[in-house]
Amino acid sequence: LLAGCGGTGGAYTTDGYAAIAAGDYDLAITDFEAAIAESGKERMALRGLGIAQMGKALYADAIESLEAALGCGGFFPDGLDYDINFYLATACYKNGNPEEALRICNAVLSLSPNNRDALYLRGSIRLKQGDYEAACADFERNIELAPEDMESLISISEMLTRSGYPQLALEYLEDAMGRADSKSMSDFDRGRICYFEGDYENARTYLEKSRDSGNPETALFLGRTYEALGDYNLASSVYTSYLTGDTSNAEVYNQLGLCRMRQGMYEDALDSFEKGLQAEDTGCRQELMFNTVCAMEYLSRFAEAKERLEEYLSIYPEDETAQREYVFLKSR
Repeated sequence: LLAGCGGTGGAYTTDGYAAIAAGDYDLAITDFEAAIAESGKERMALRGLGIAQMGKALYADAIESLEAALGCGGFFPDGLDYDINFYLATACYKNGNPEEALRICNAVLSLSPNNRDALYLRGSIRLKQGDYEAACADFERNIELAPEDMESLISISEMLTRSGYPQLALEYLEDAMGRADSKSMSDFDRGRICYFEGDYENARTYLEKSRDSGNPETALFLGRTYEALGDYNLASSVYTSYLTGDTSNAEVYNQLGLCRMRQGMYEDALDSFEKGLQAEDTGCRQELMFNTVCAMEYLSRFAEAKERLEEYLSIYPEDETAQREYVFLKSR
């Protein structure tokens, strides 16, 4: 039985992962299904299919695919098993079954106690369930294992803030800034931590120092900092300056569009969203599609907005906000 399950996959599997990286989940699903039809139960194709189905919010289907991928593993769990279990736990959580997600996280952590992905997810679930102390224990262990990982620390801080614990989030960020003399902490790291702390003046100072790095994240945080300071013209200038040299980043187009919306420049905002949809990077395609609808509504182009929203809902049918918006547009 185990011998019937493949390993790394062929051309269809490779194309499927490339489609996931581009945010084209429909194409990814097609590629992975072709790989499975061609080679039978193939571990990496089933894993990729599950991830692509999660991208489409098809969580029940994703669970089935990921469980099948686990069935292709060997007798002893390896790193890929832990990886697949992480996605499976996430799919269970998104599918409204947090208890099963916790069970999977606990199983992974019993064998791999320092698995940071599992610690992060278990902490997220526990926080959502109101188990504050247990959640913090998971988050603190995650940070302890990689204290220089700013991405994880900031994600945890954002989650705590959204969940009603801004003071603890601030403590985490201040602790990180206490390490600001570390050679591993860049001006970009310092700047975005200041941004999340609400210290926009210092955020601007640090981010301006790293502005010429060519990093789109720097442009995004610097622009958002100027927006927070109320200077939308400078924010727009930061975004457009970056896009002059790189027209492939959809997220920068999206942020420029949002900035134009706040300025009441709805035609310009719509143009930015449309350009973002045409960009090579489709990582924020869902946000761009919905924001395009919003810009059209502000321009009183209700028939076009309704048509676009129908297209959006055909891809993201579970979005309740979009469903309510569609009821509104049908009445216009």
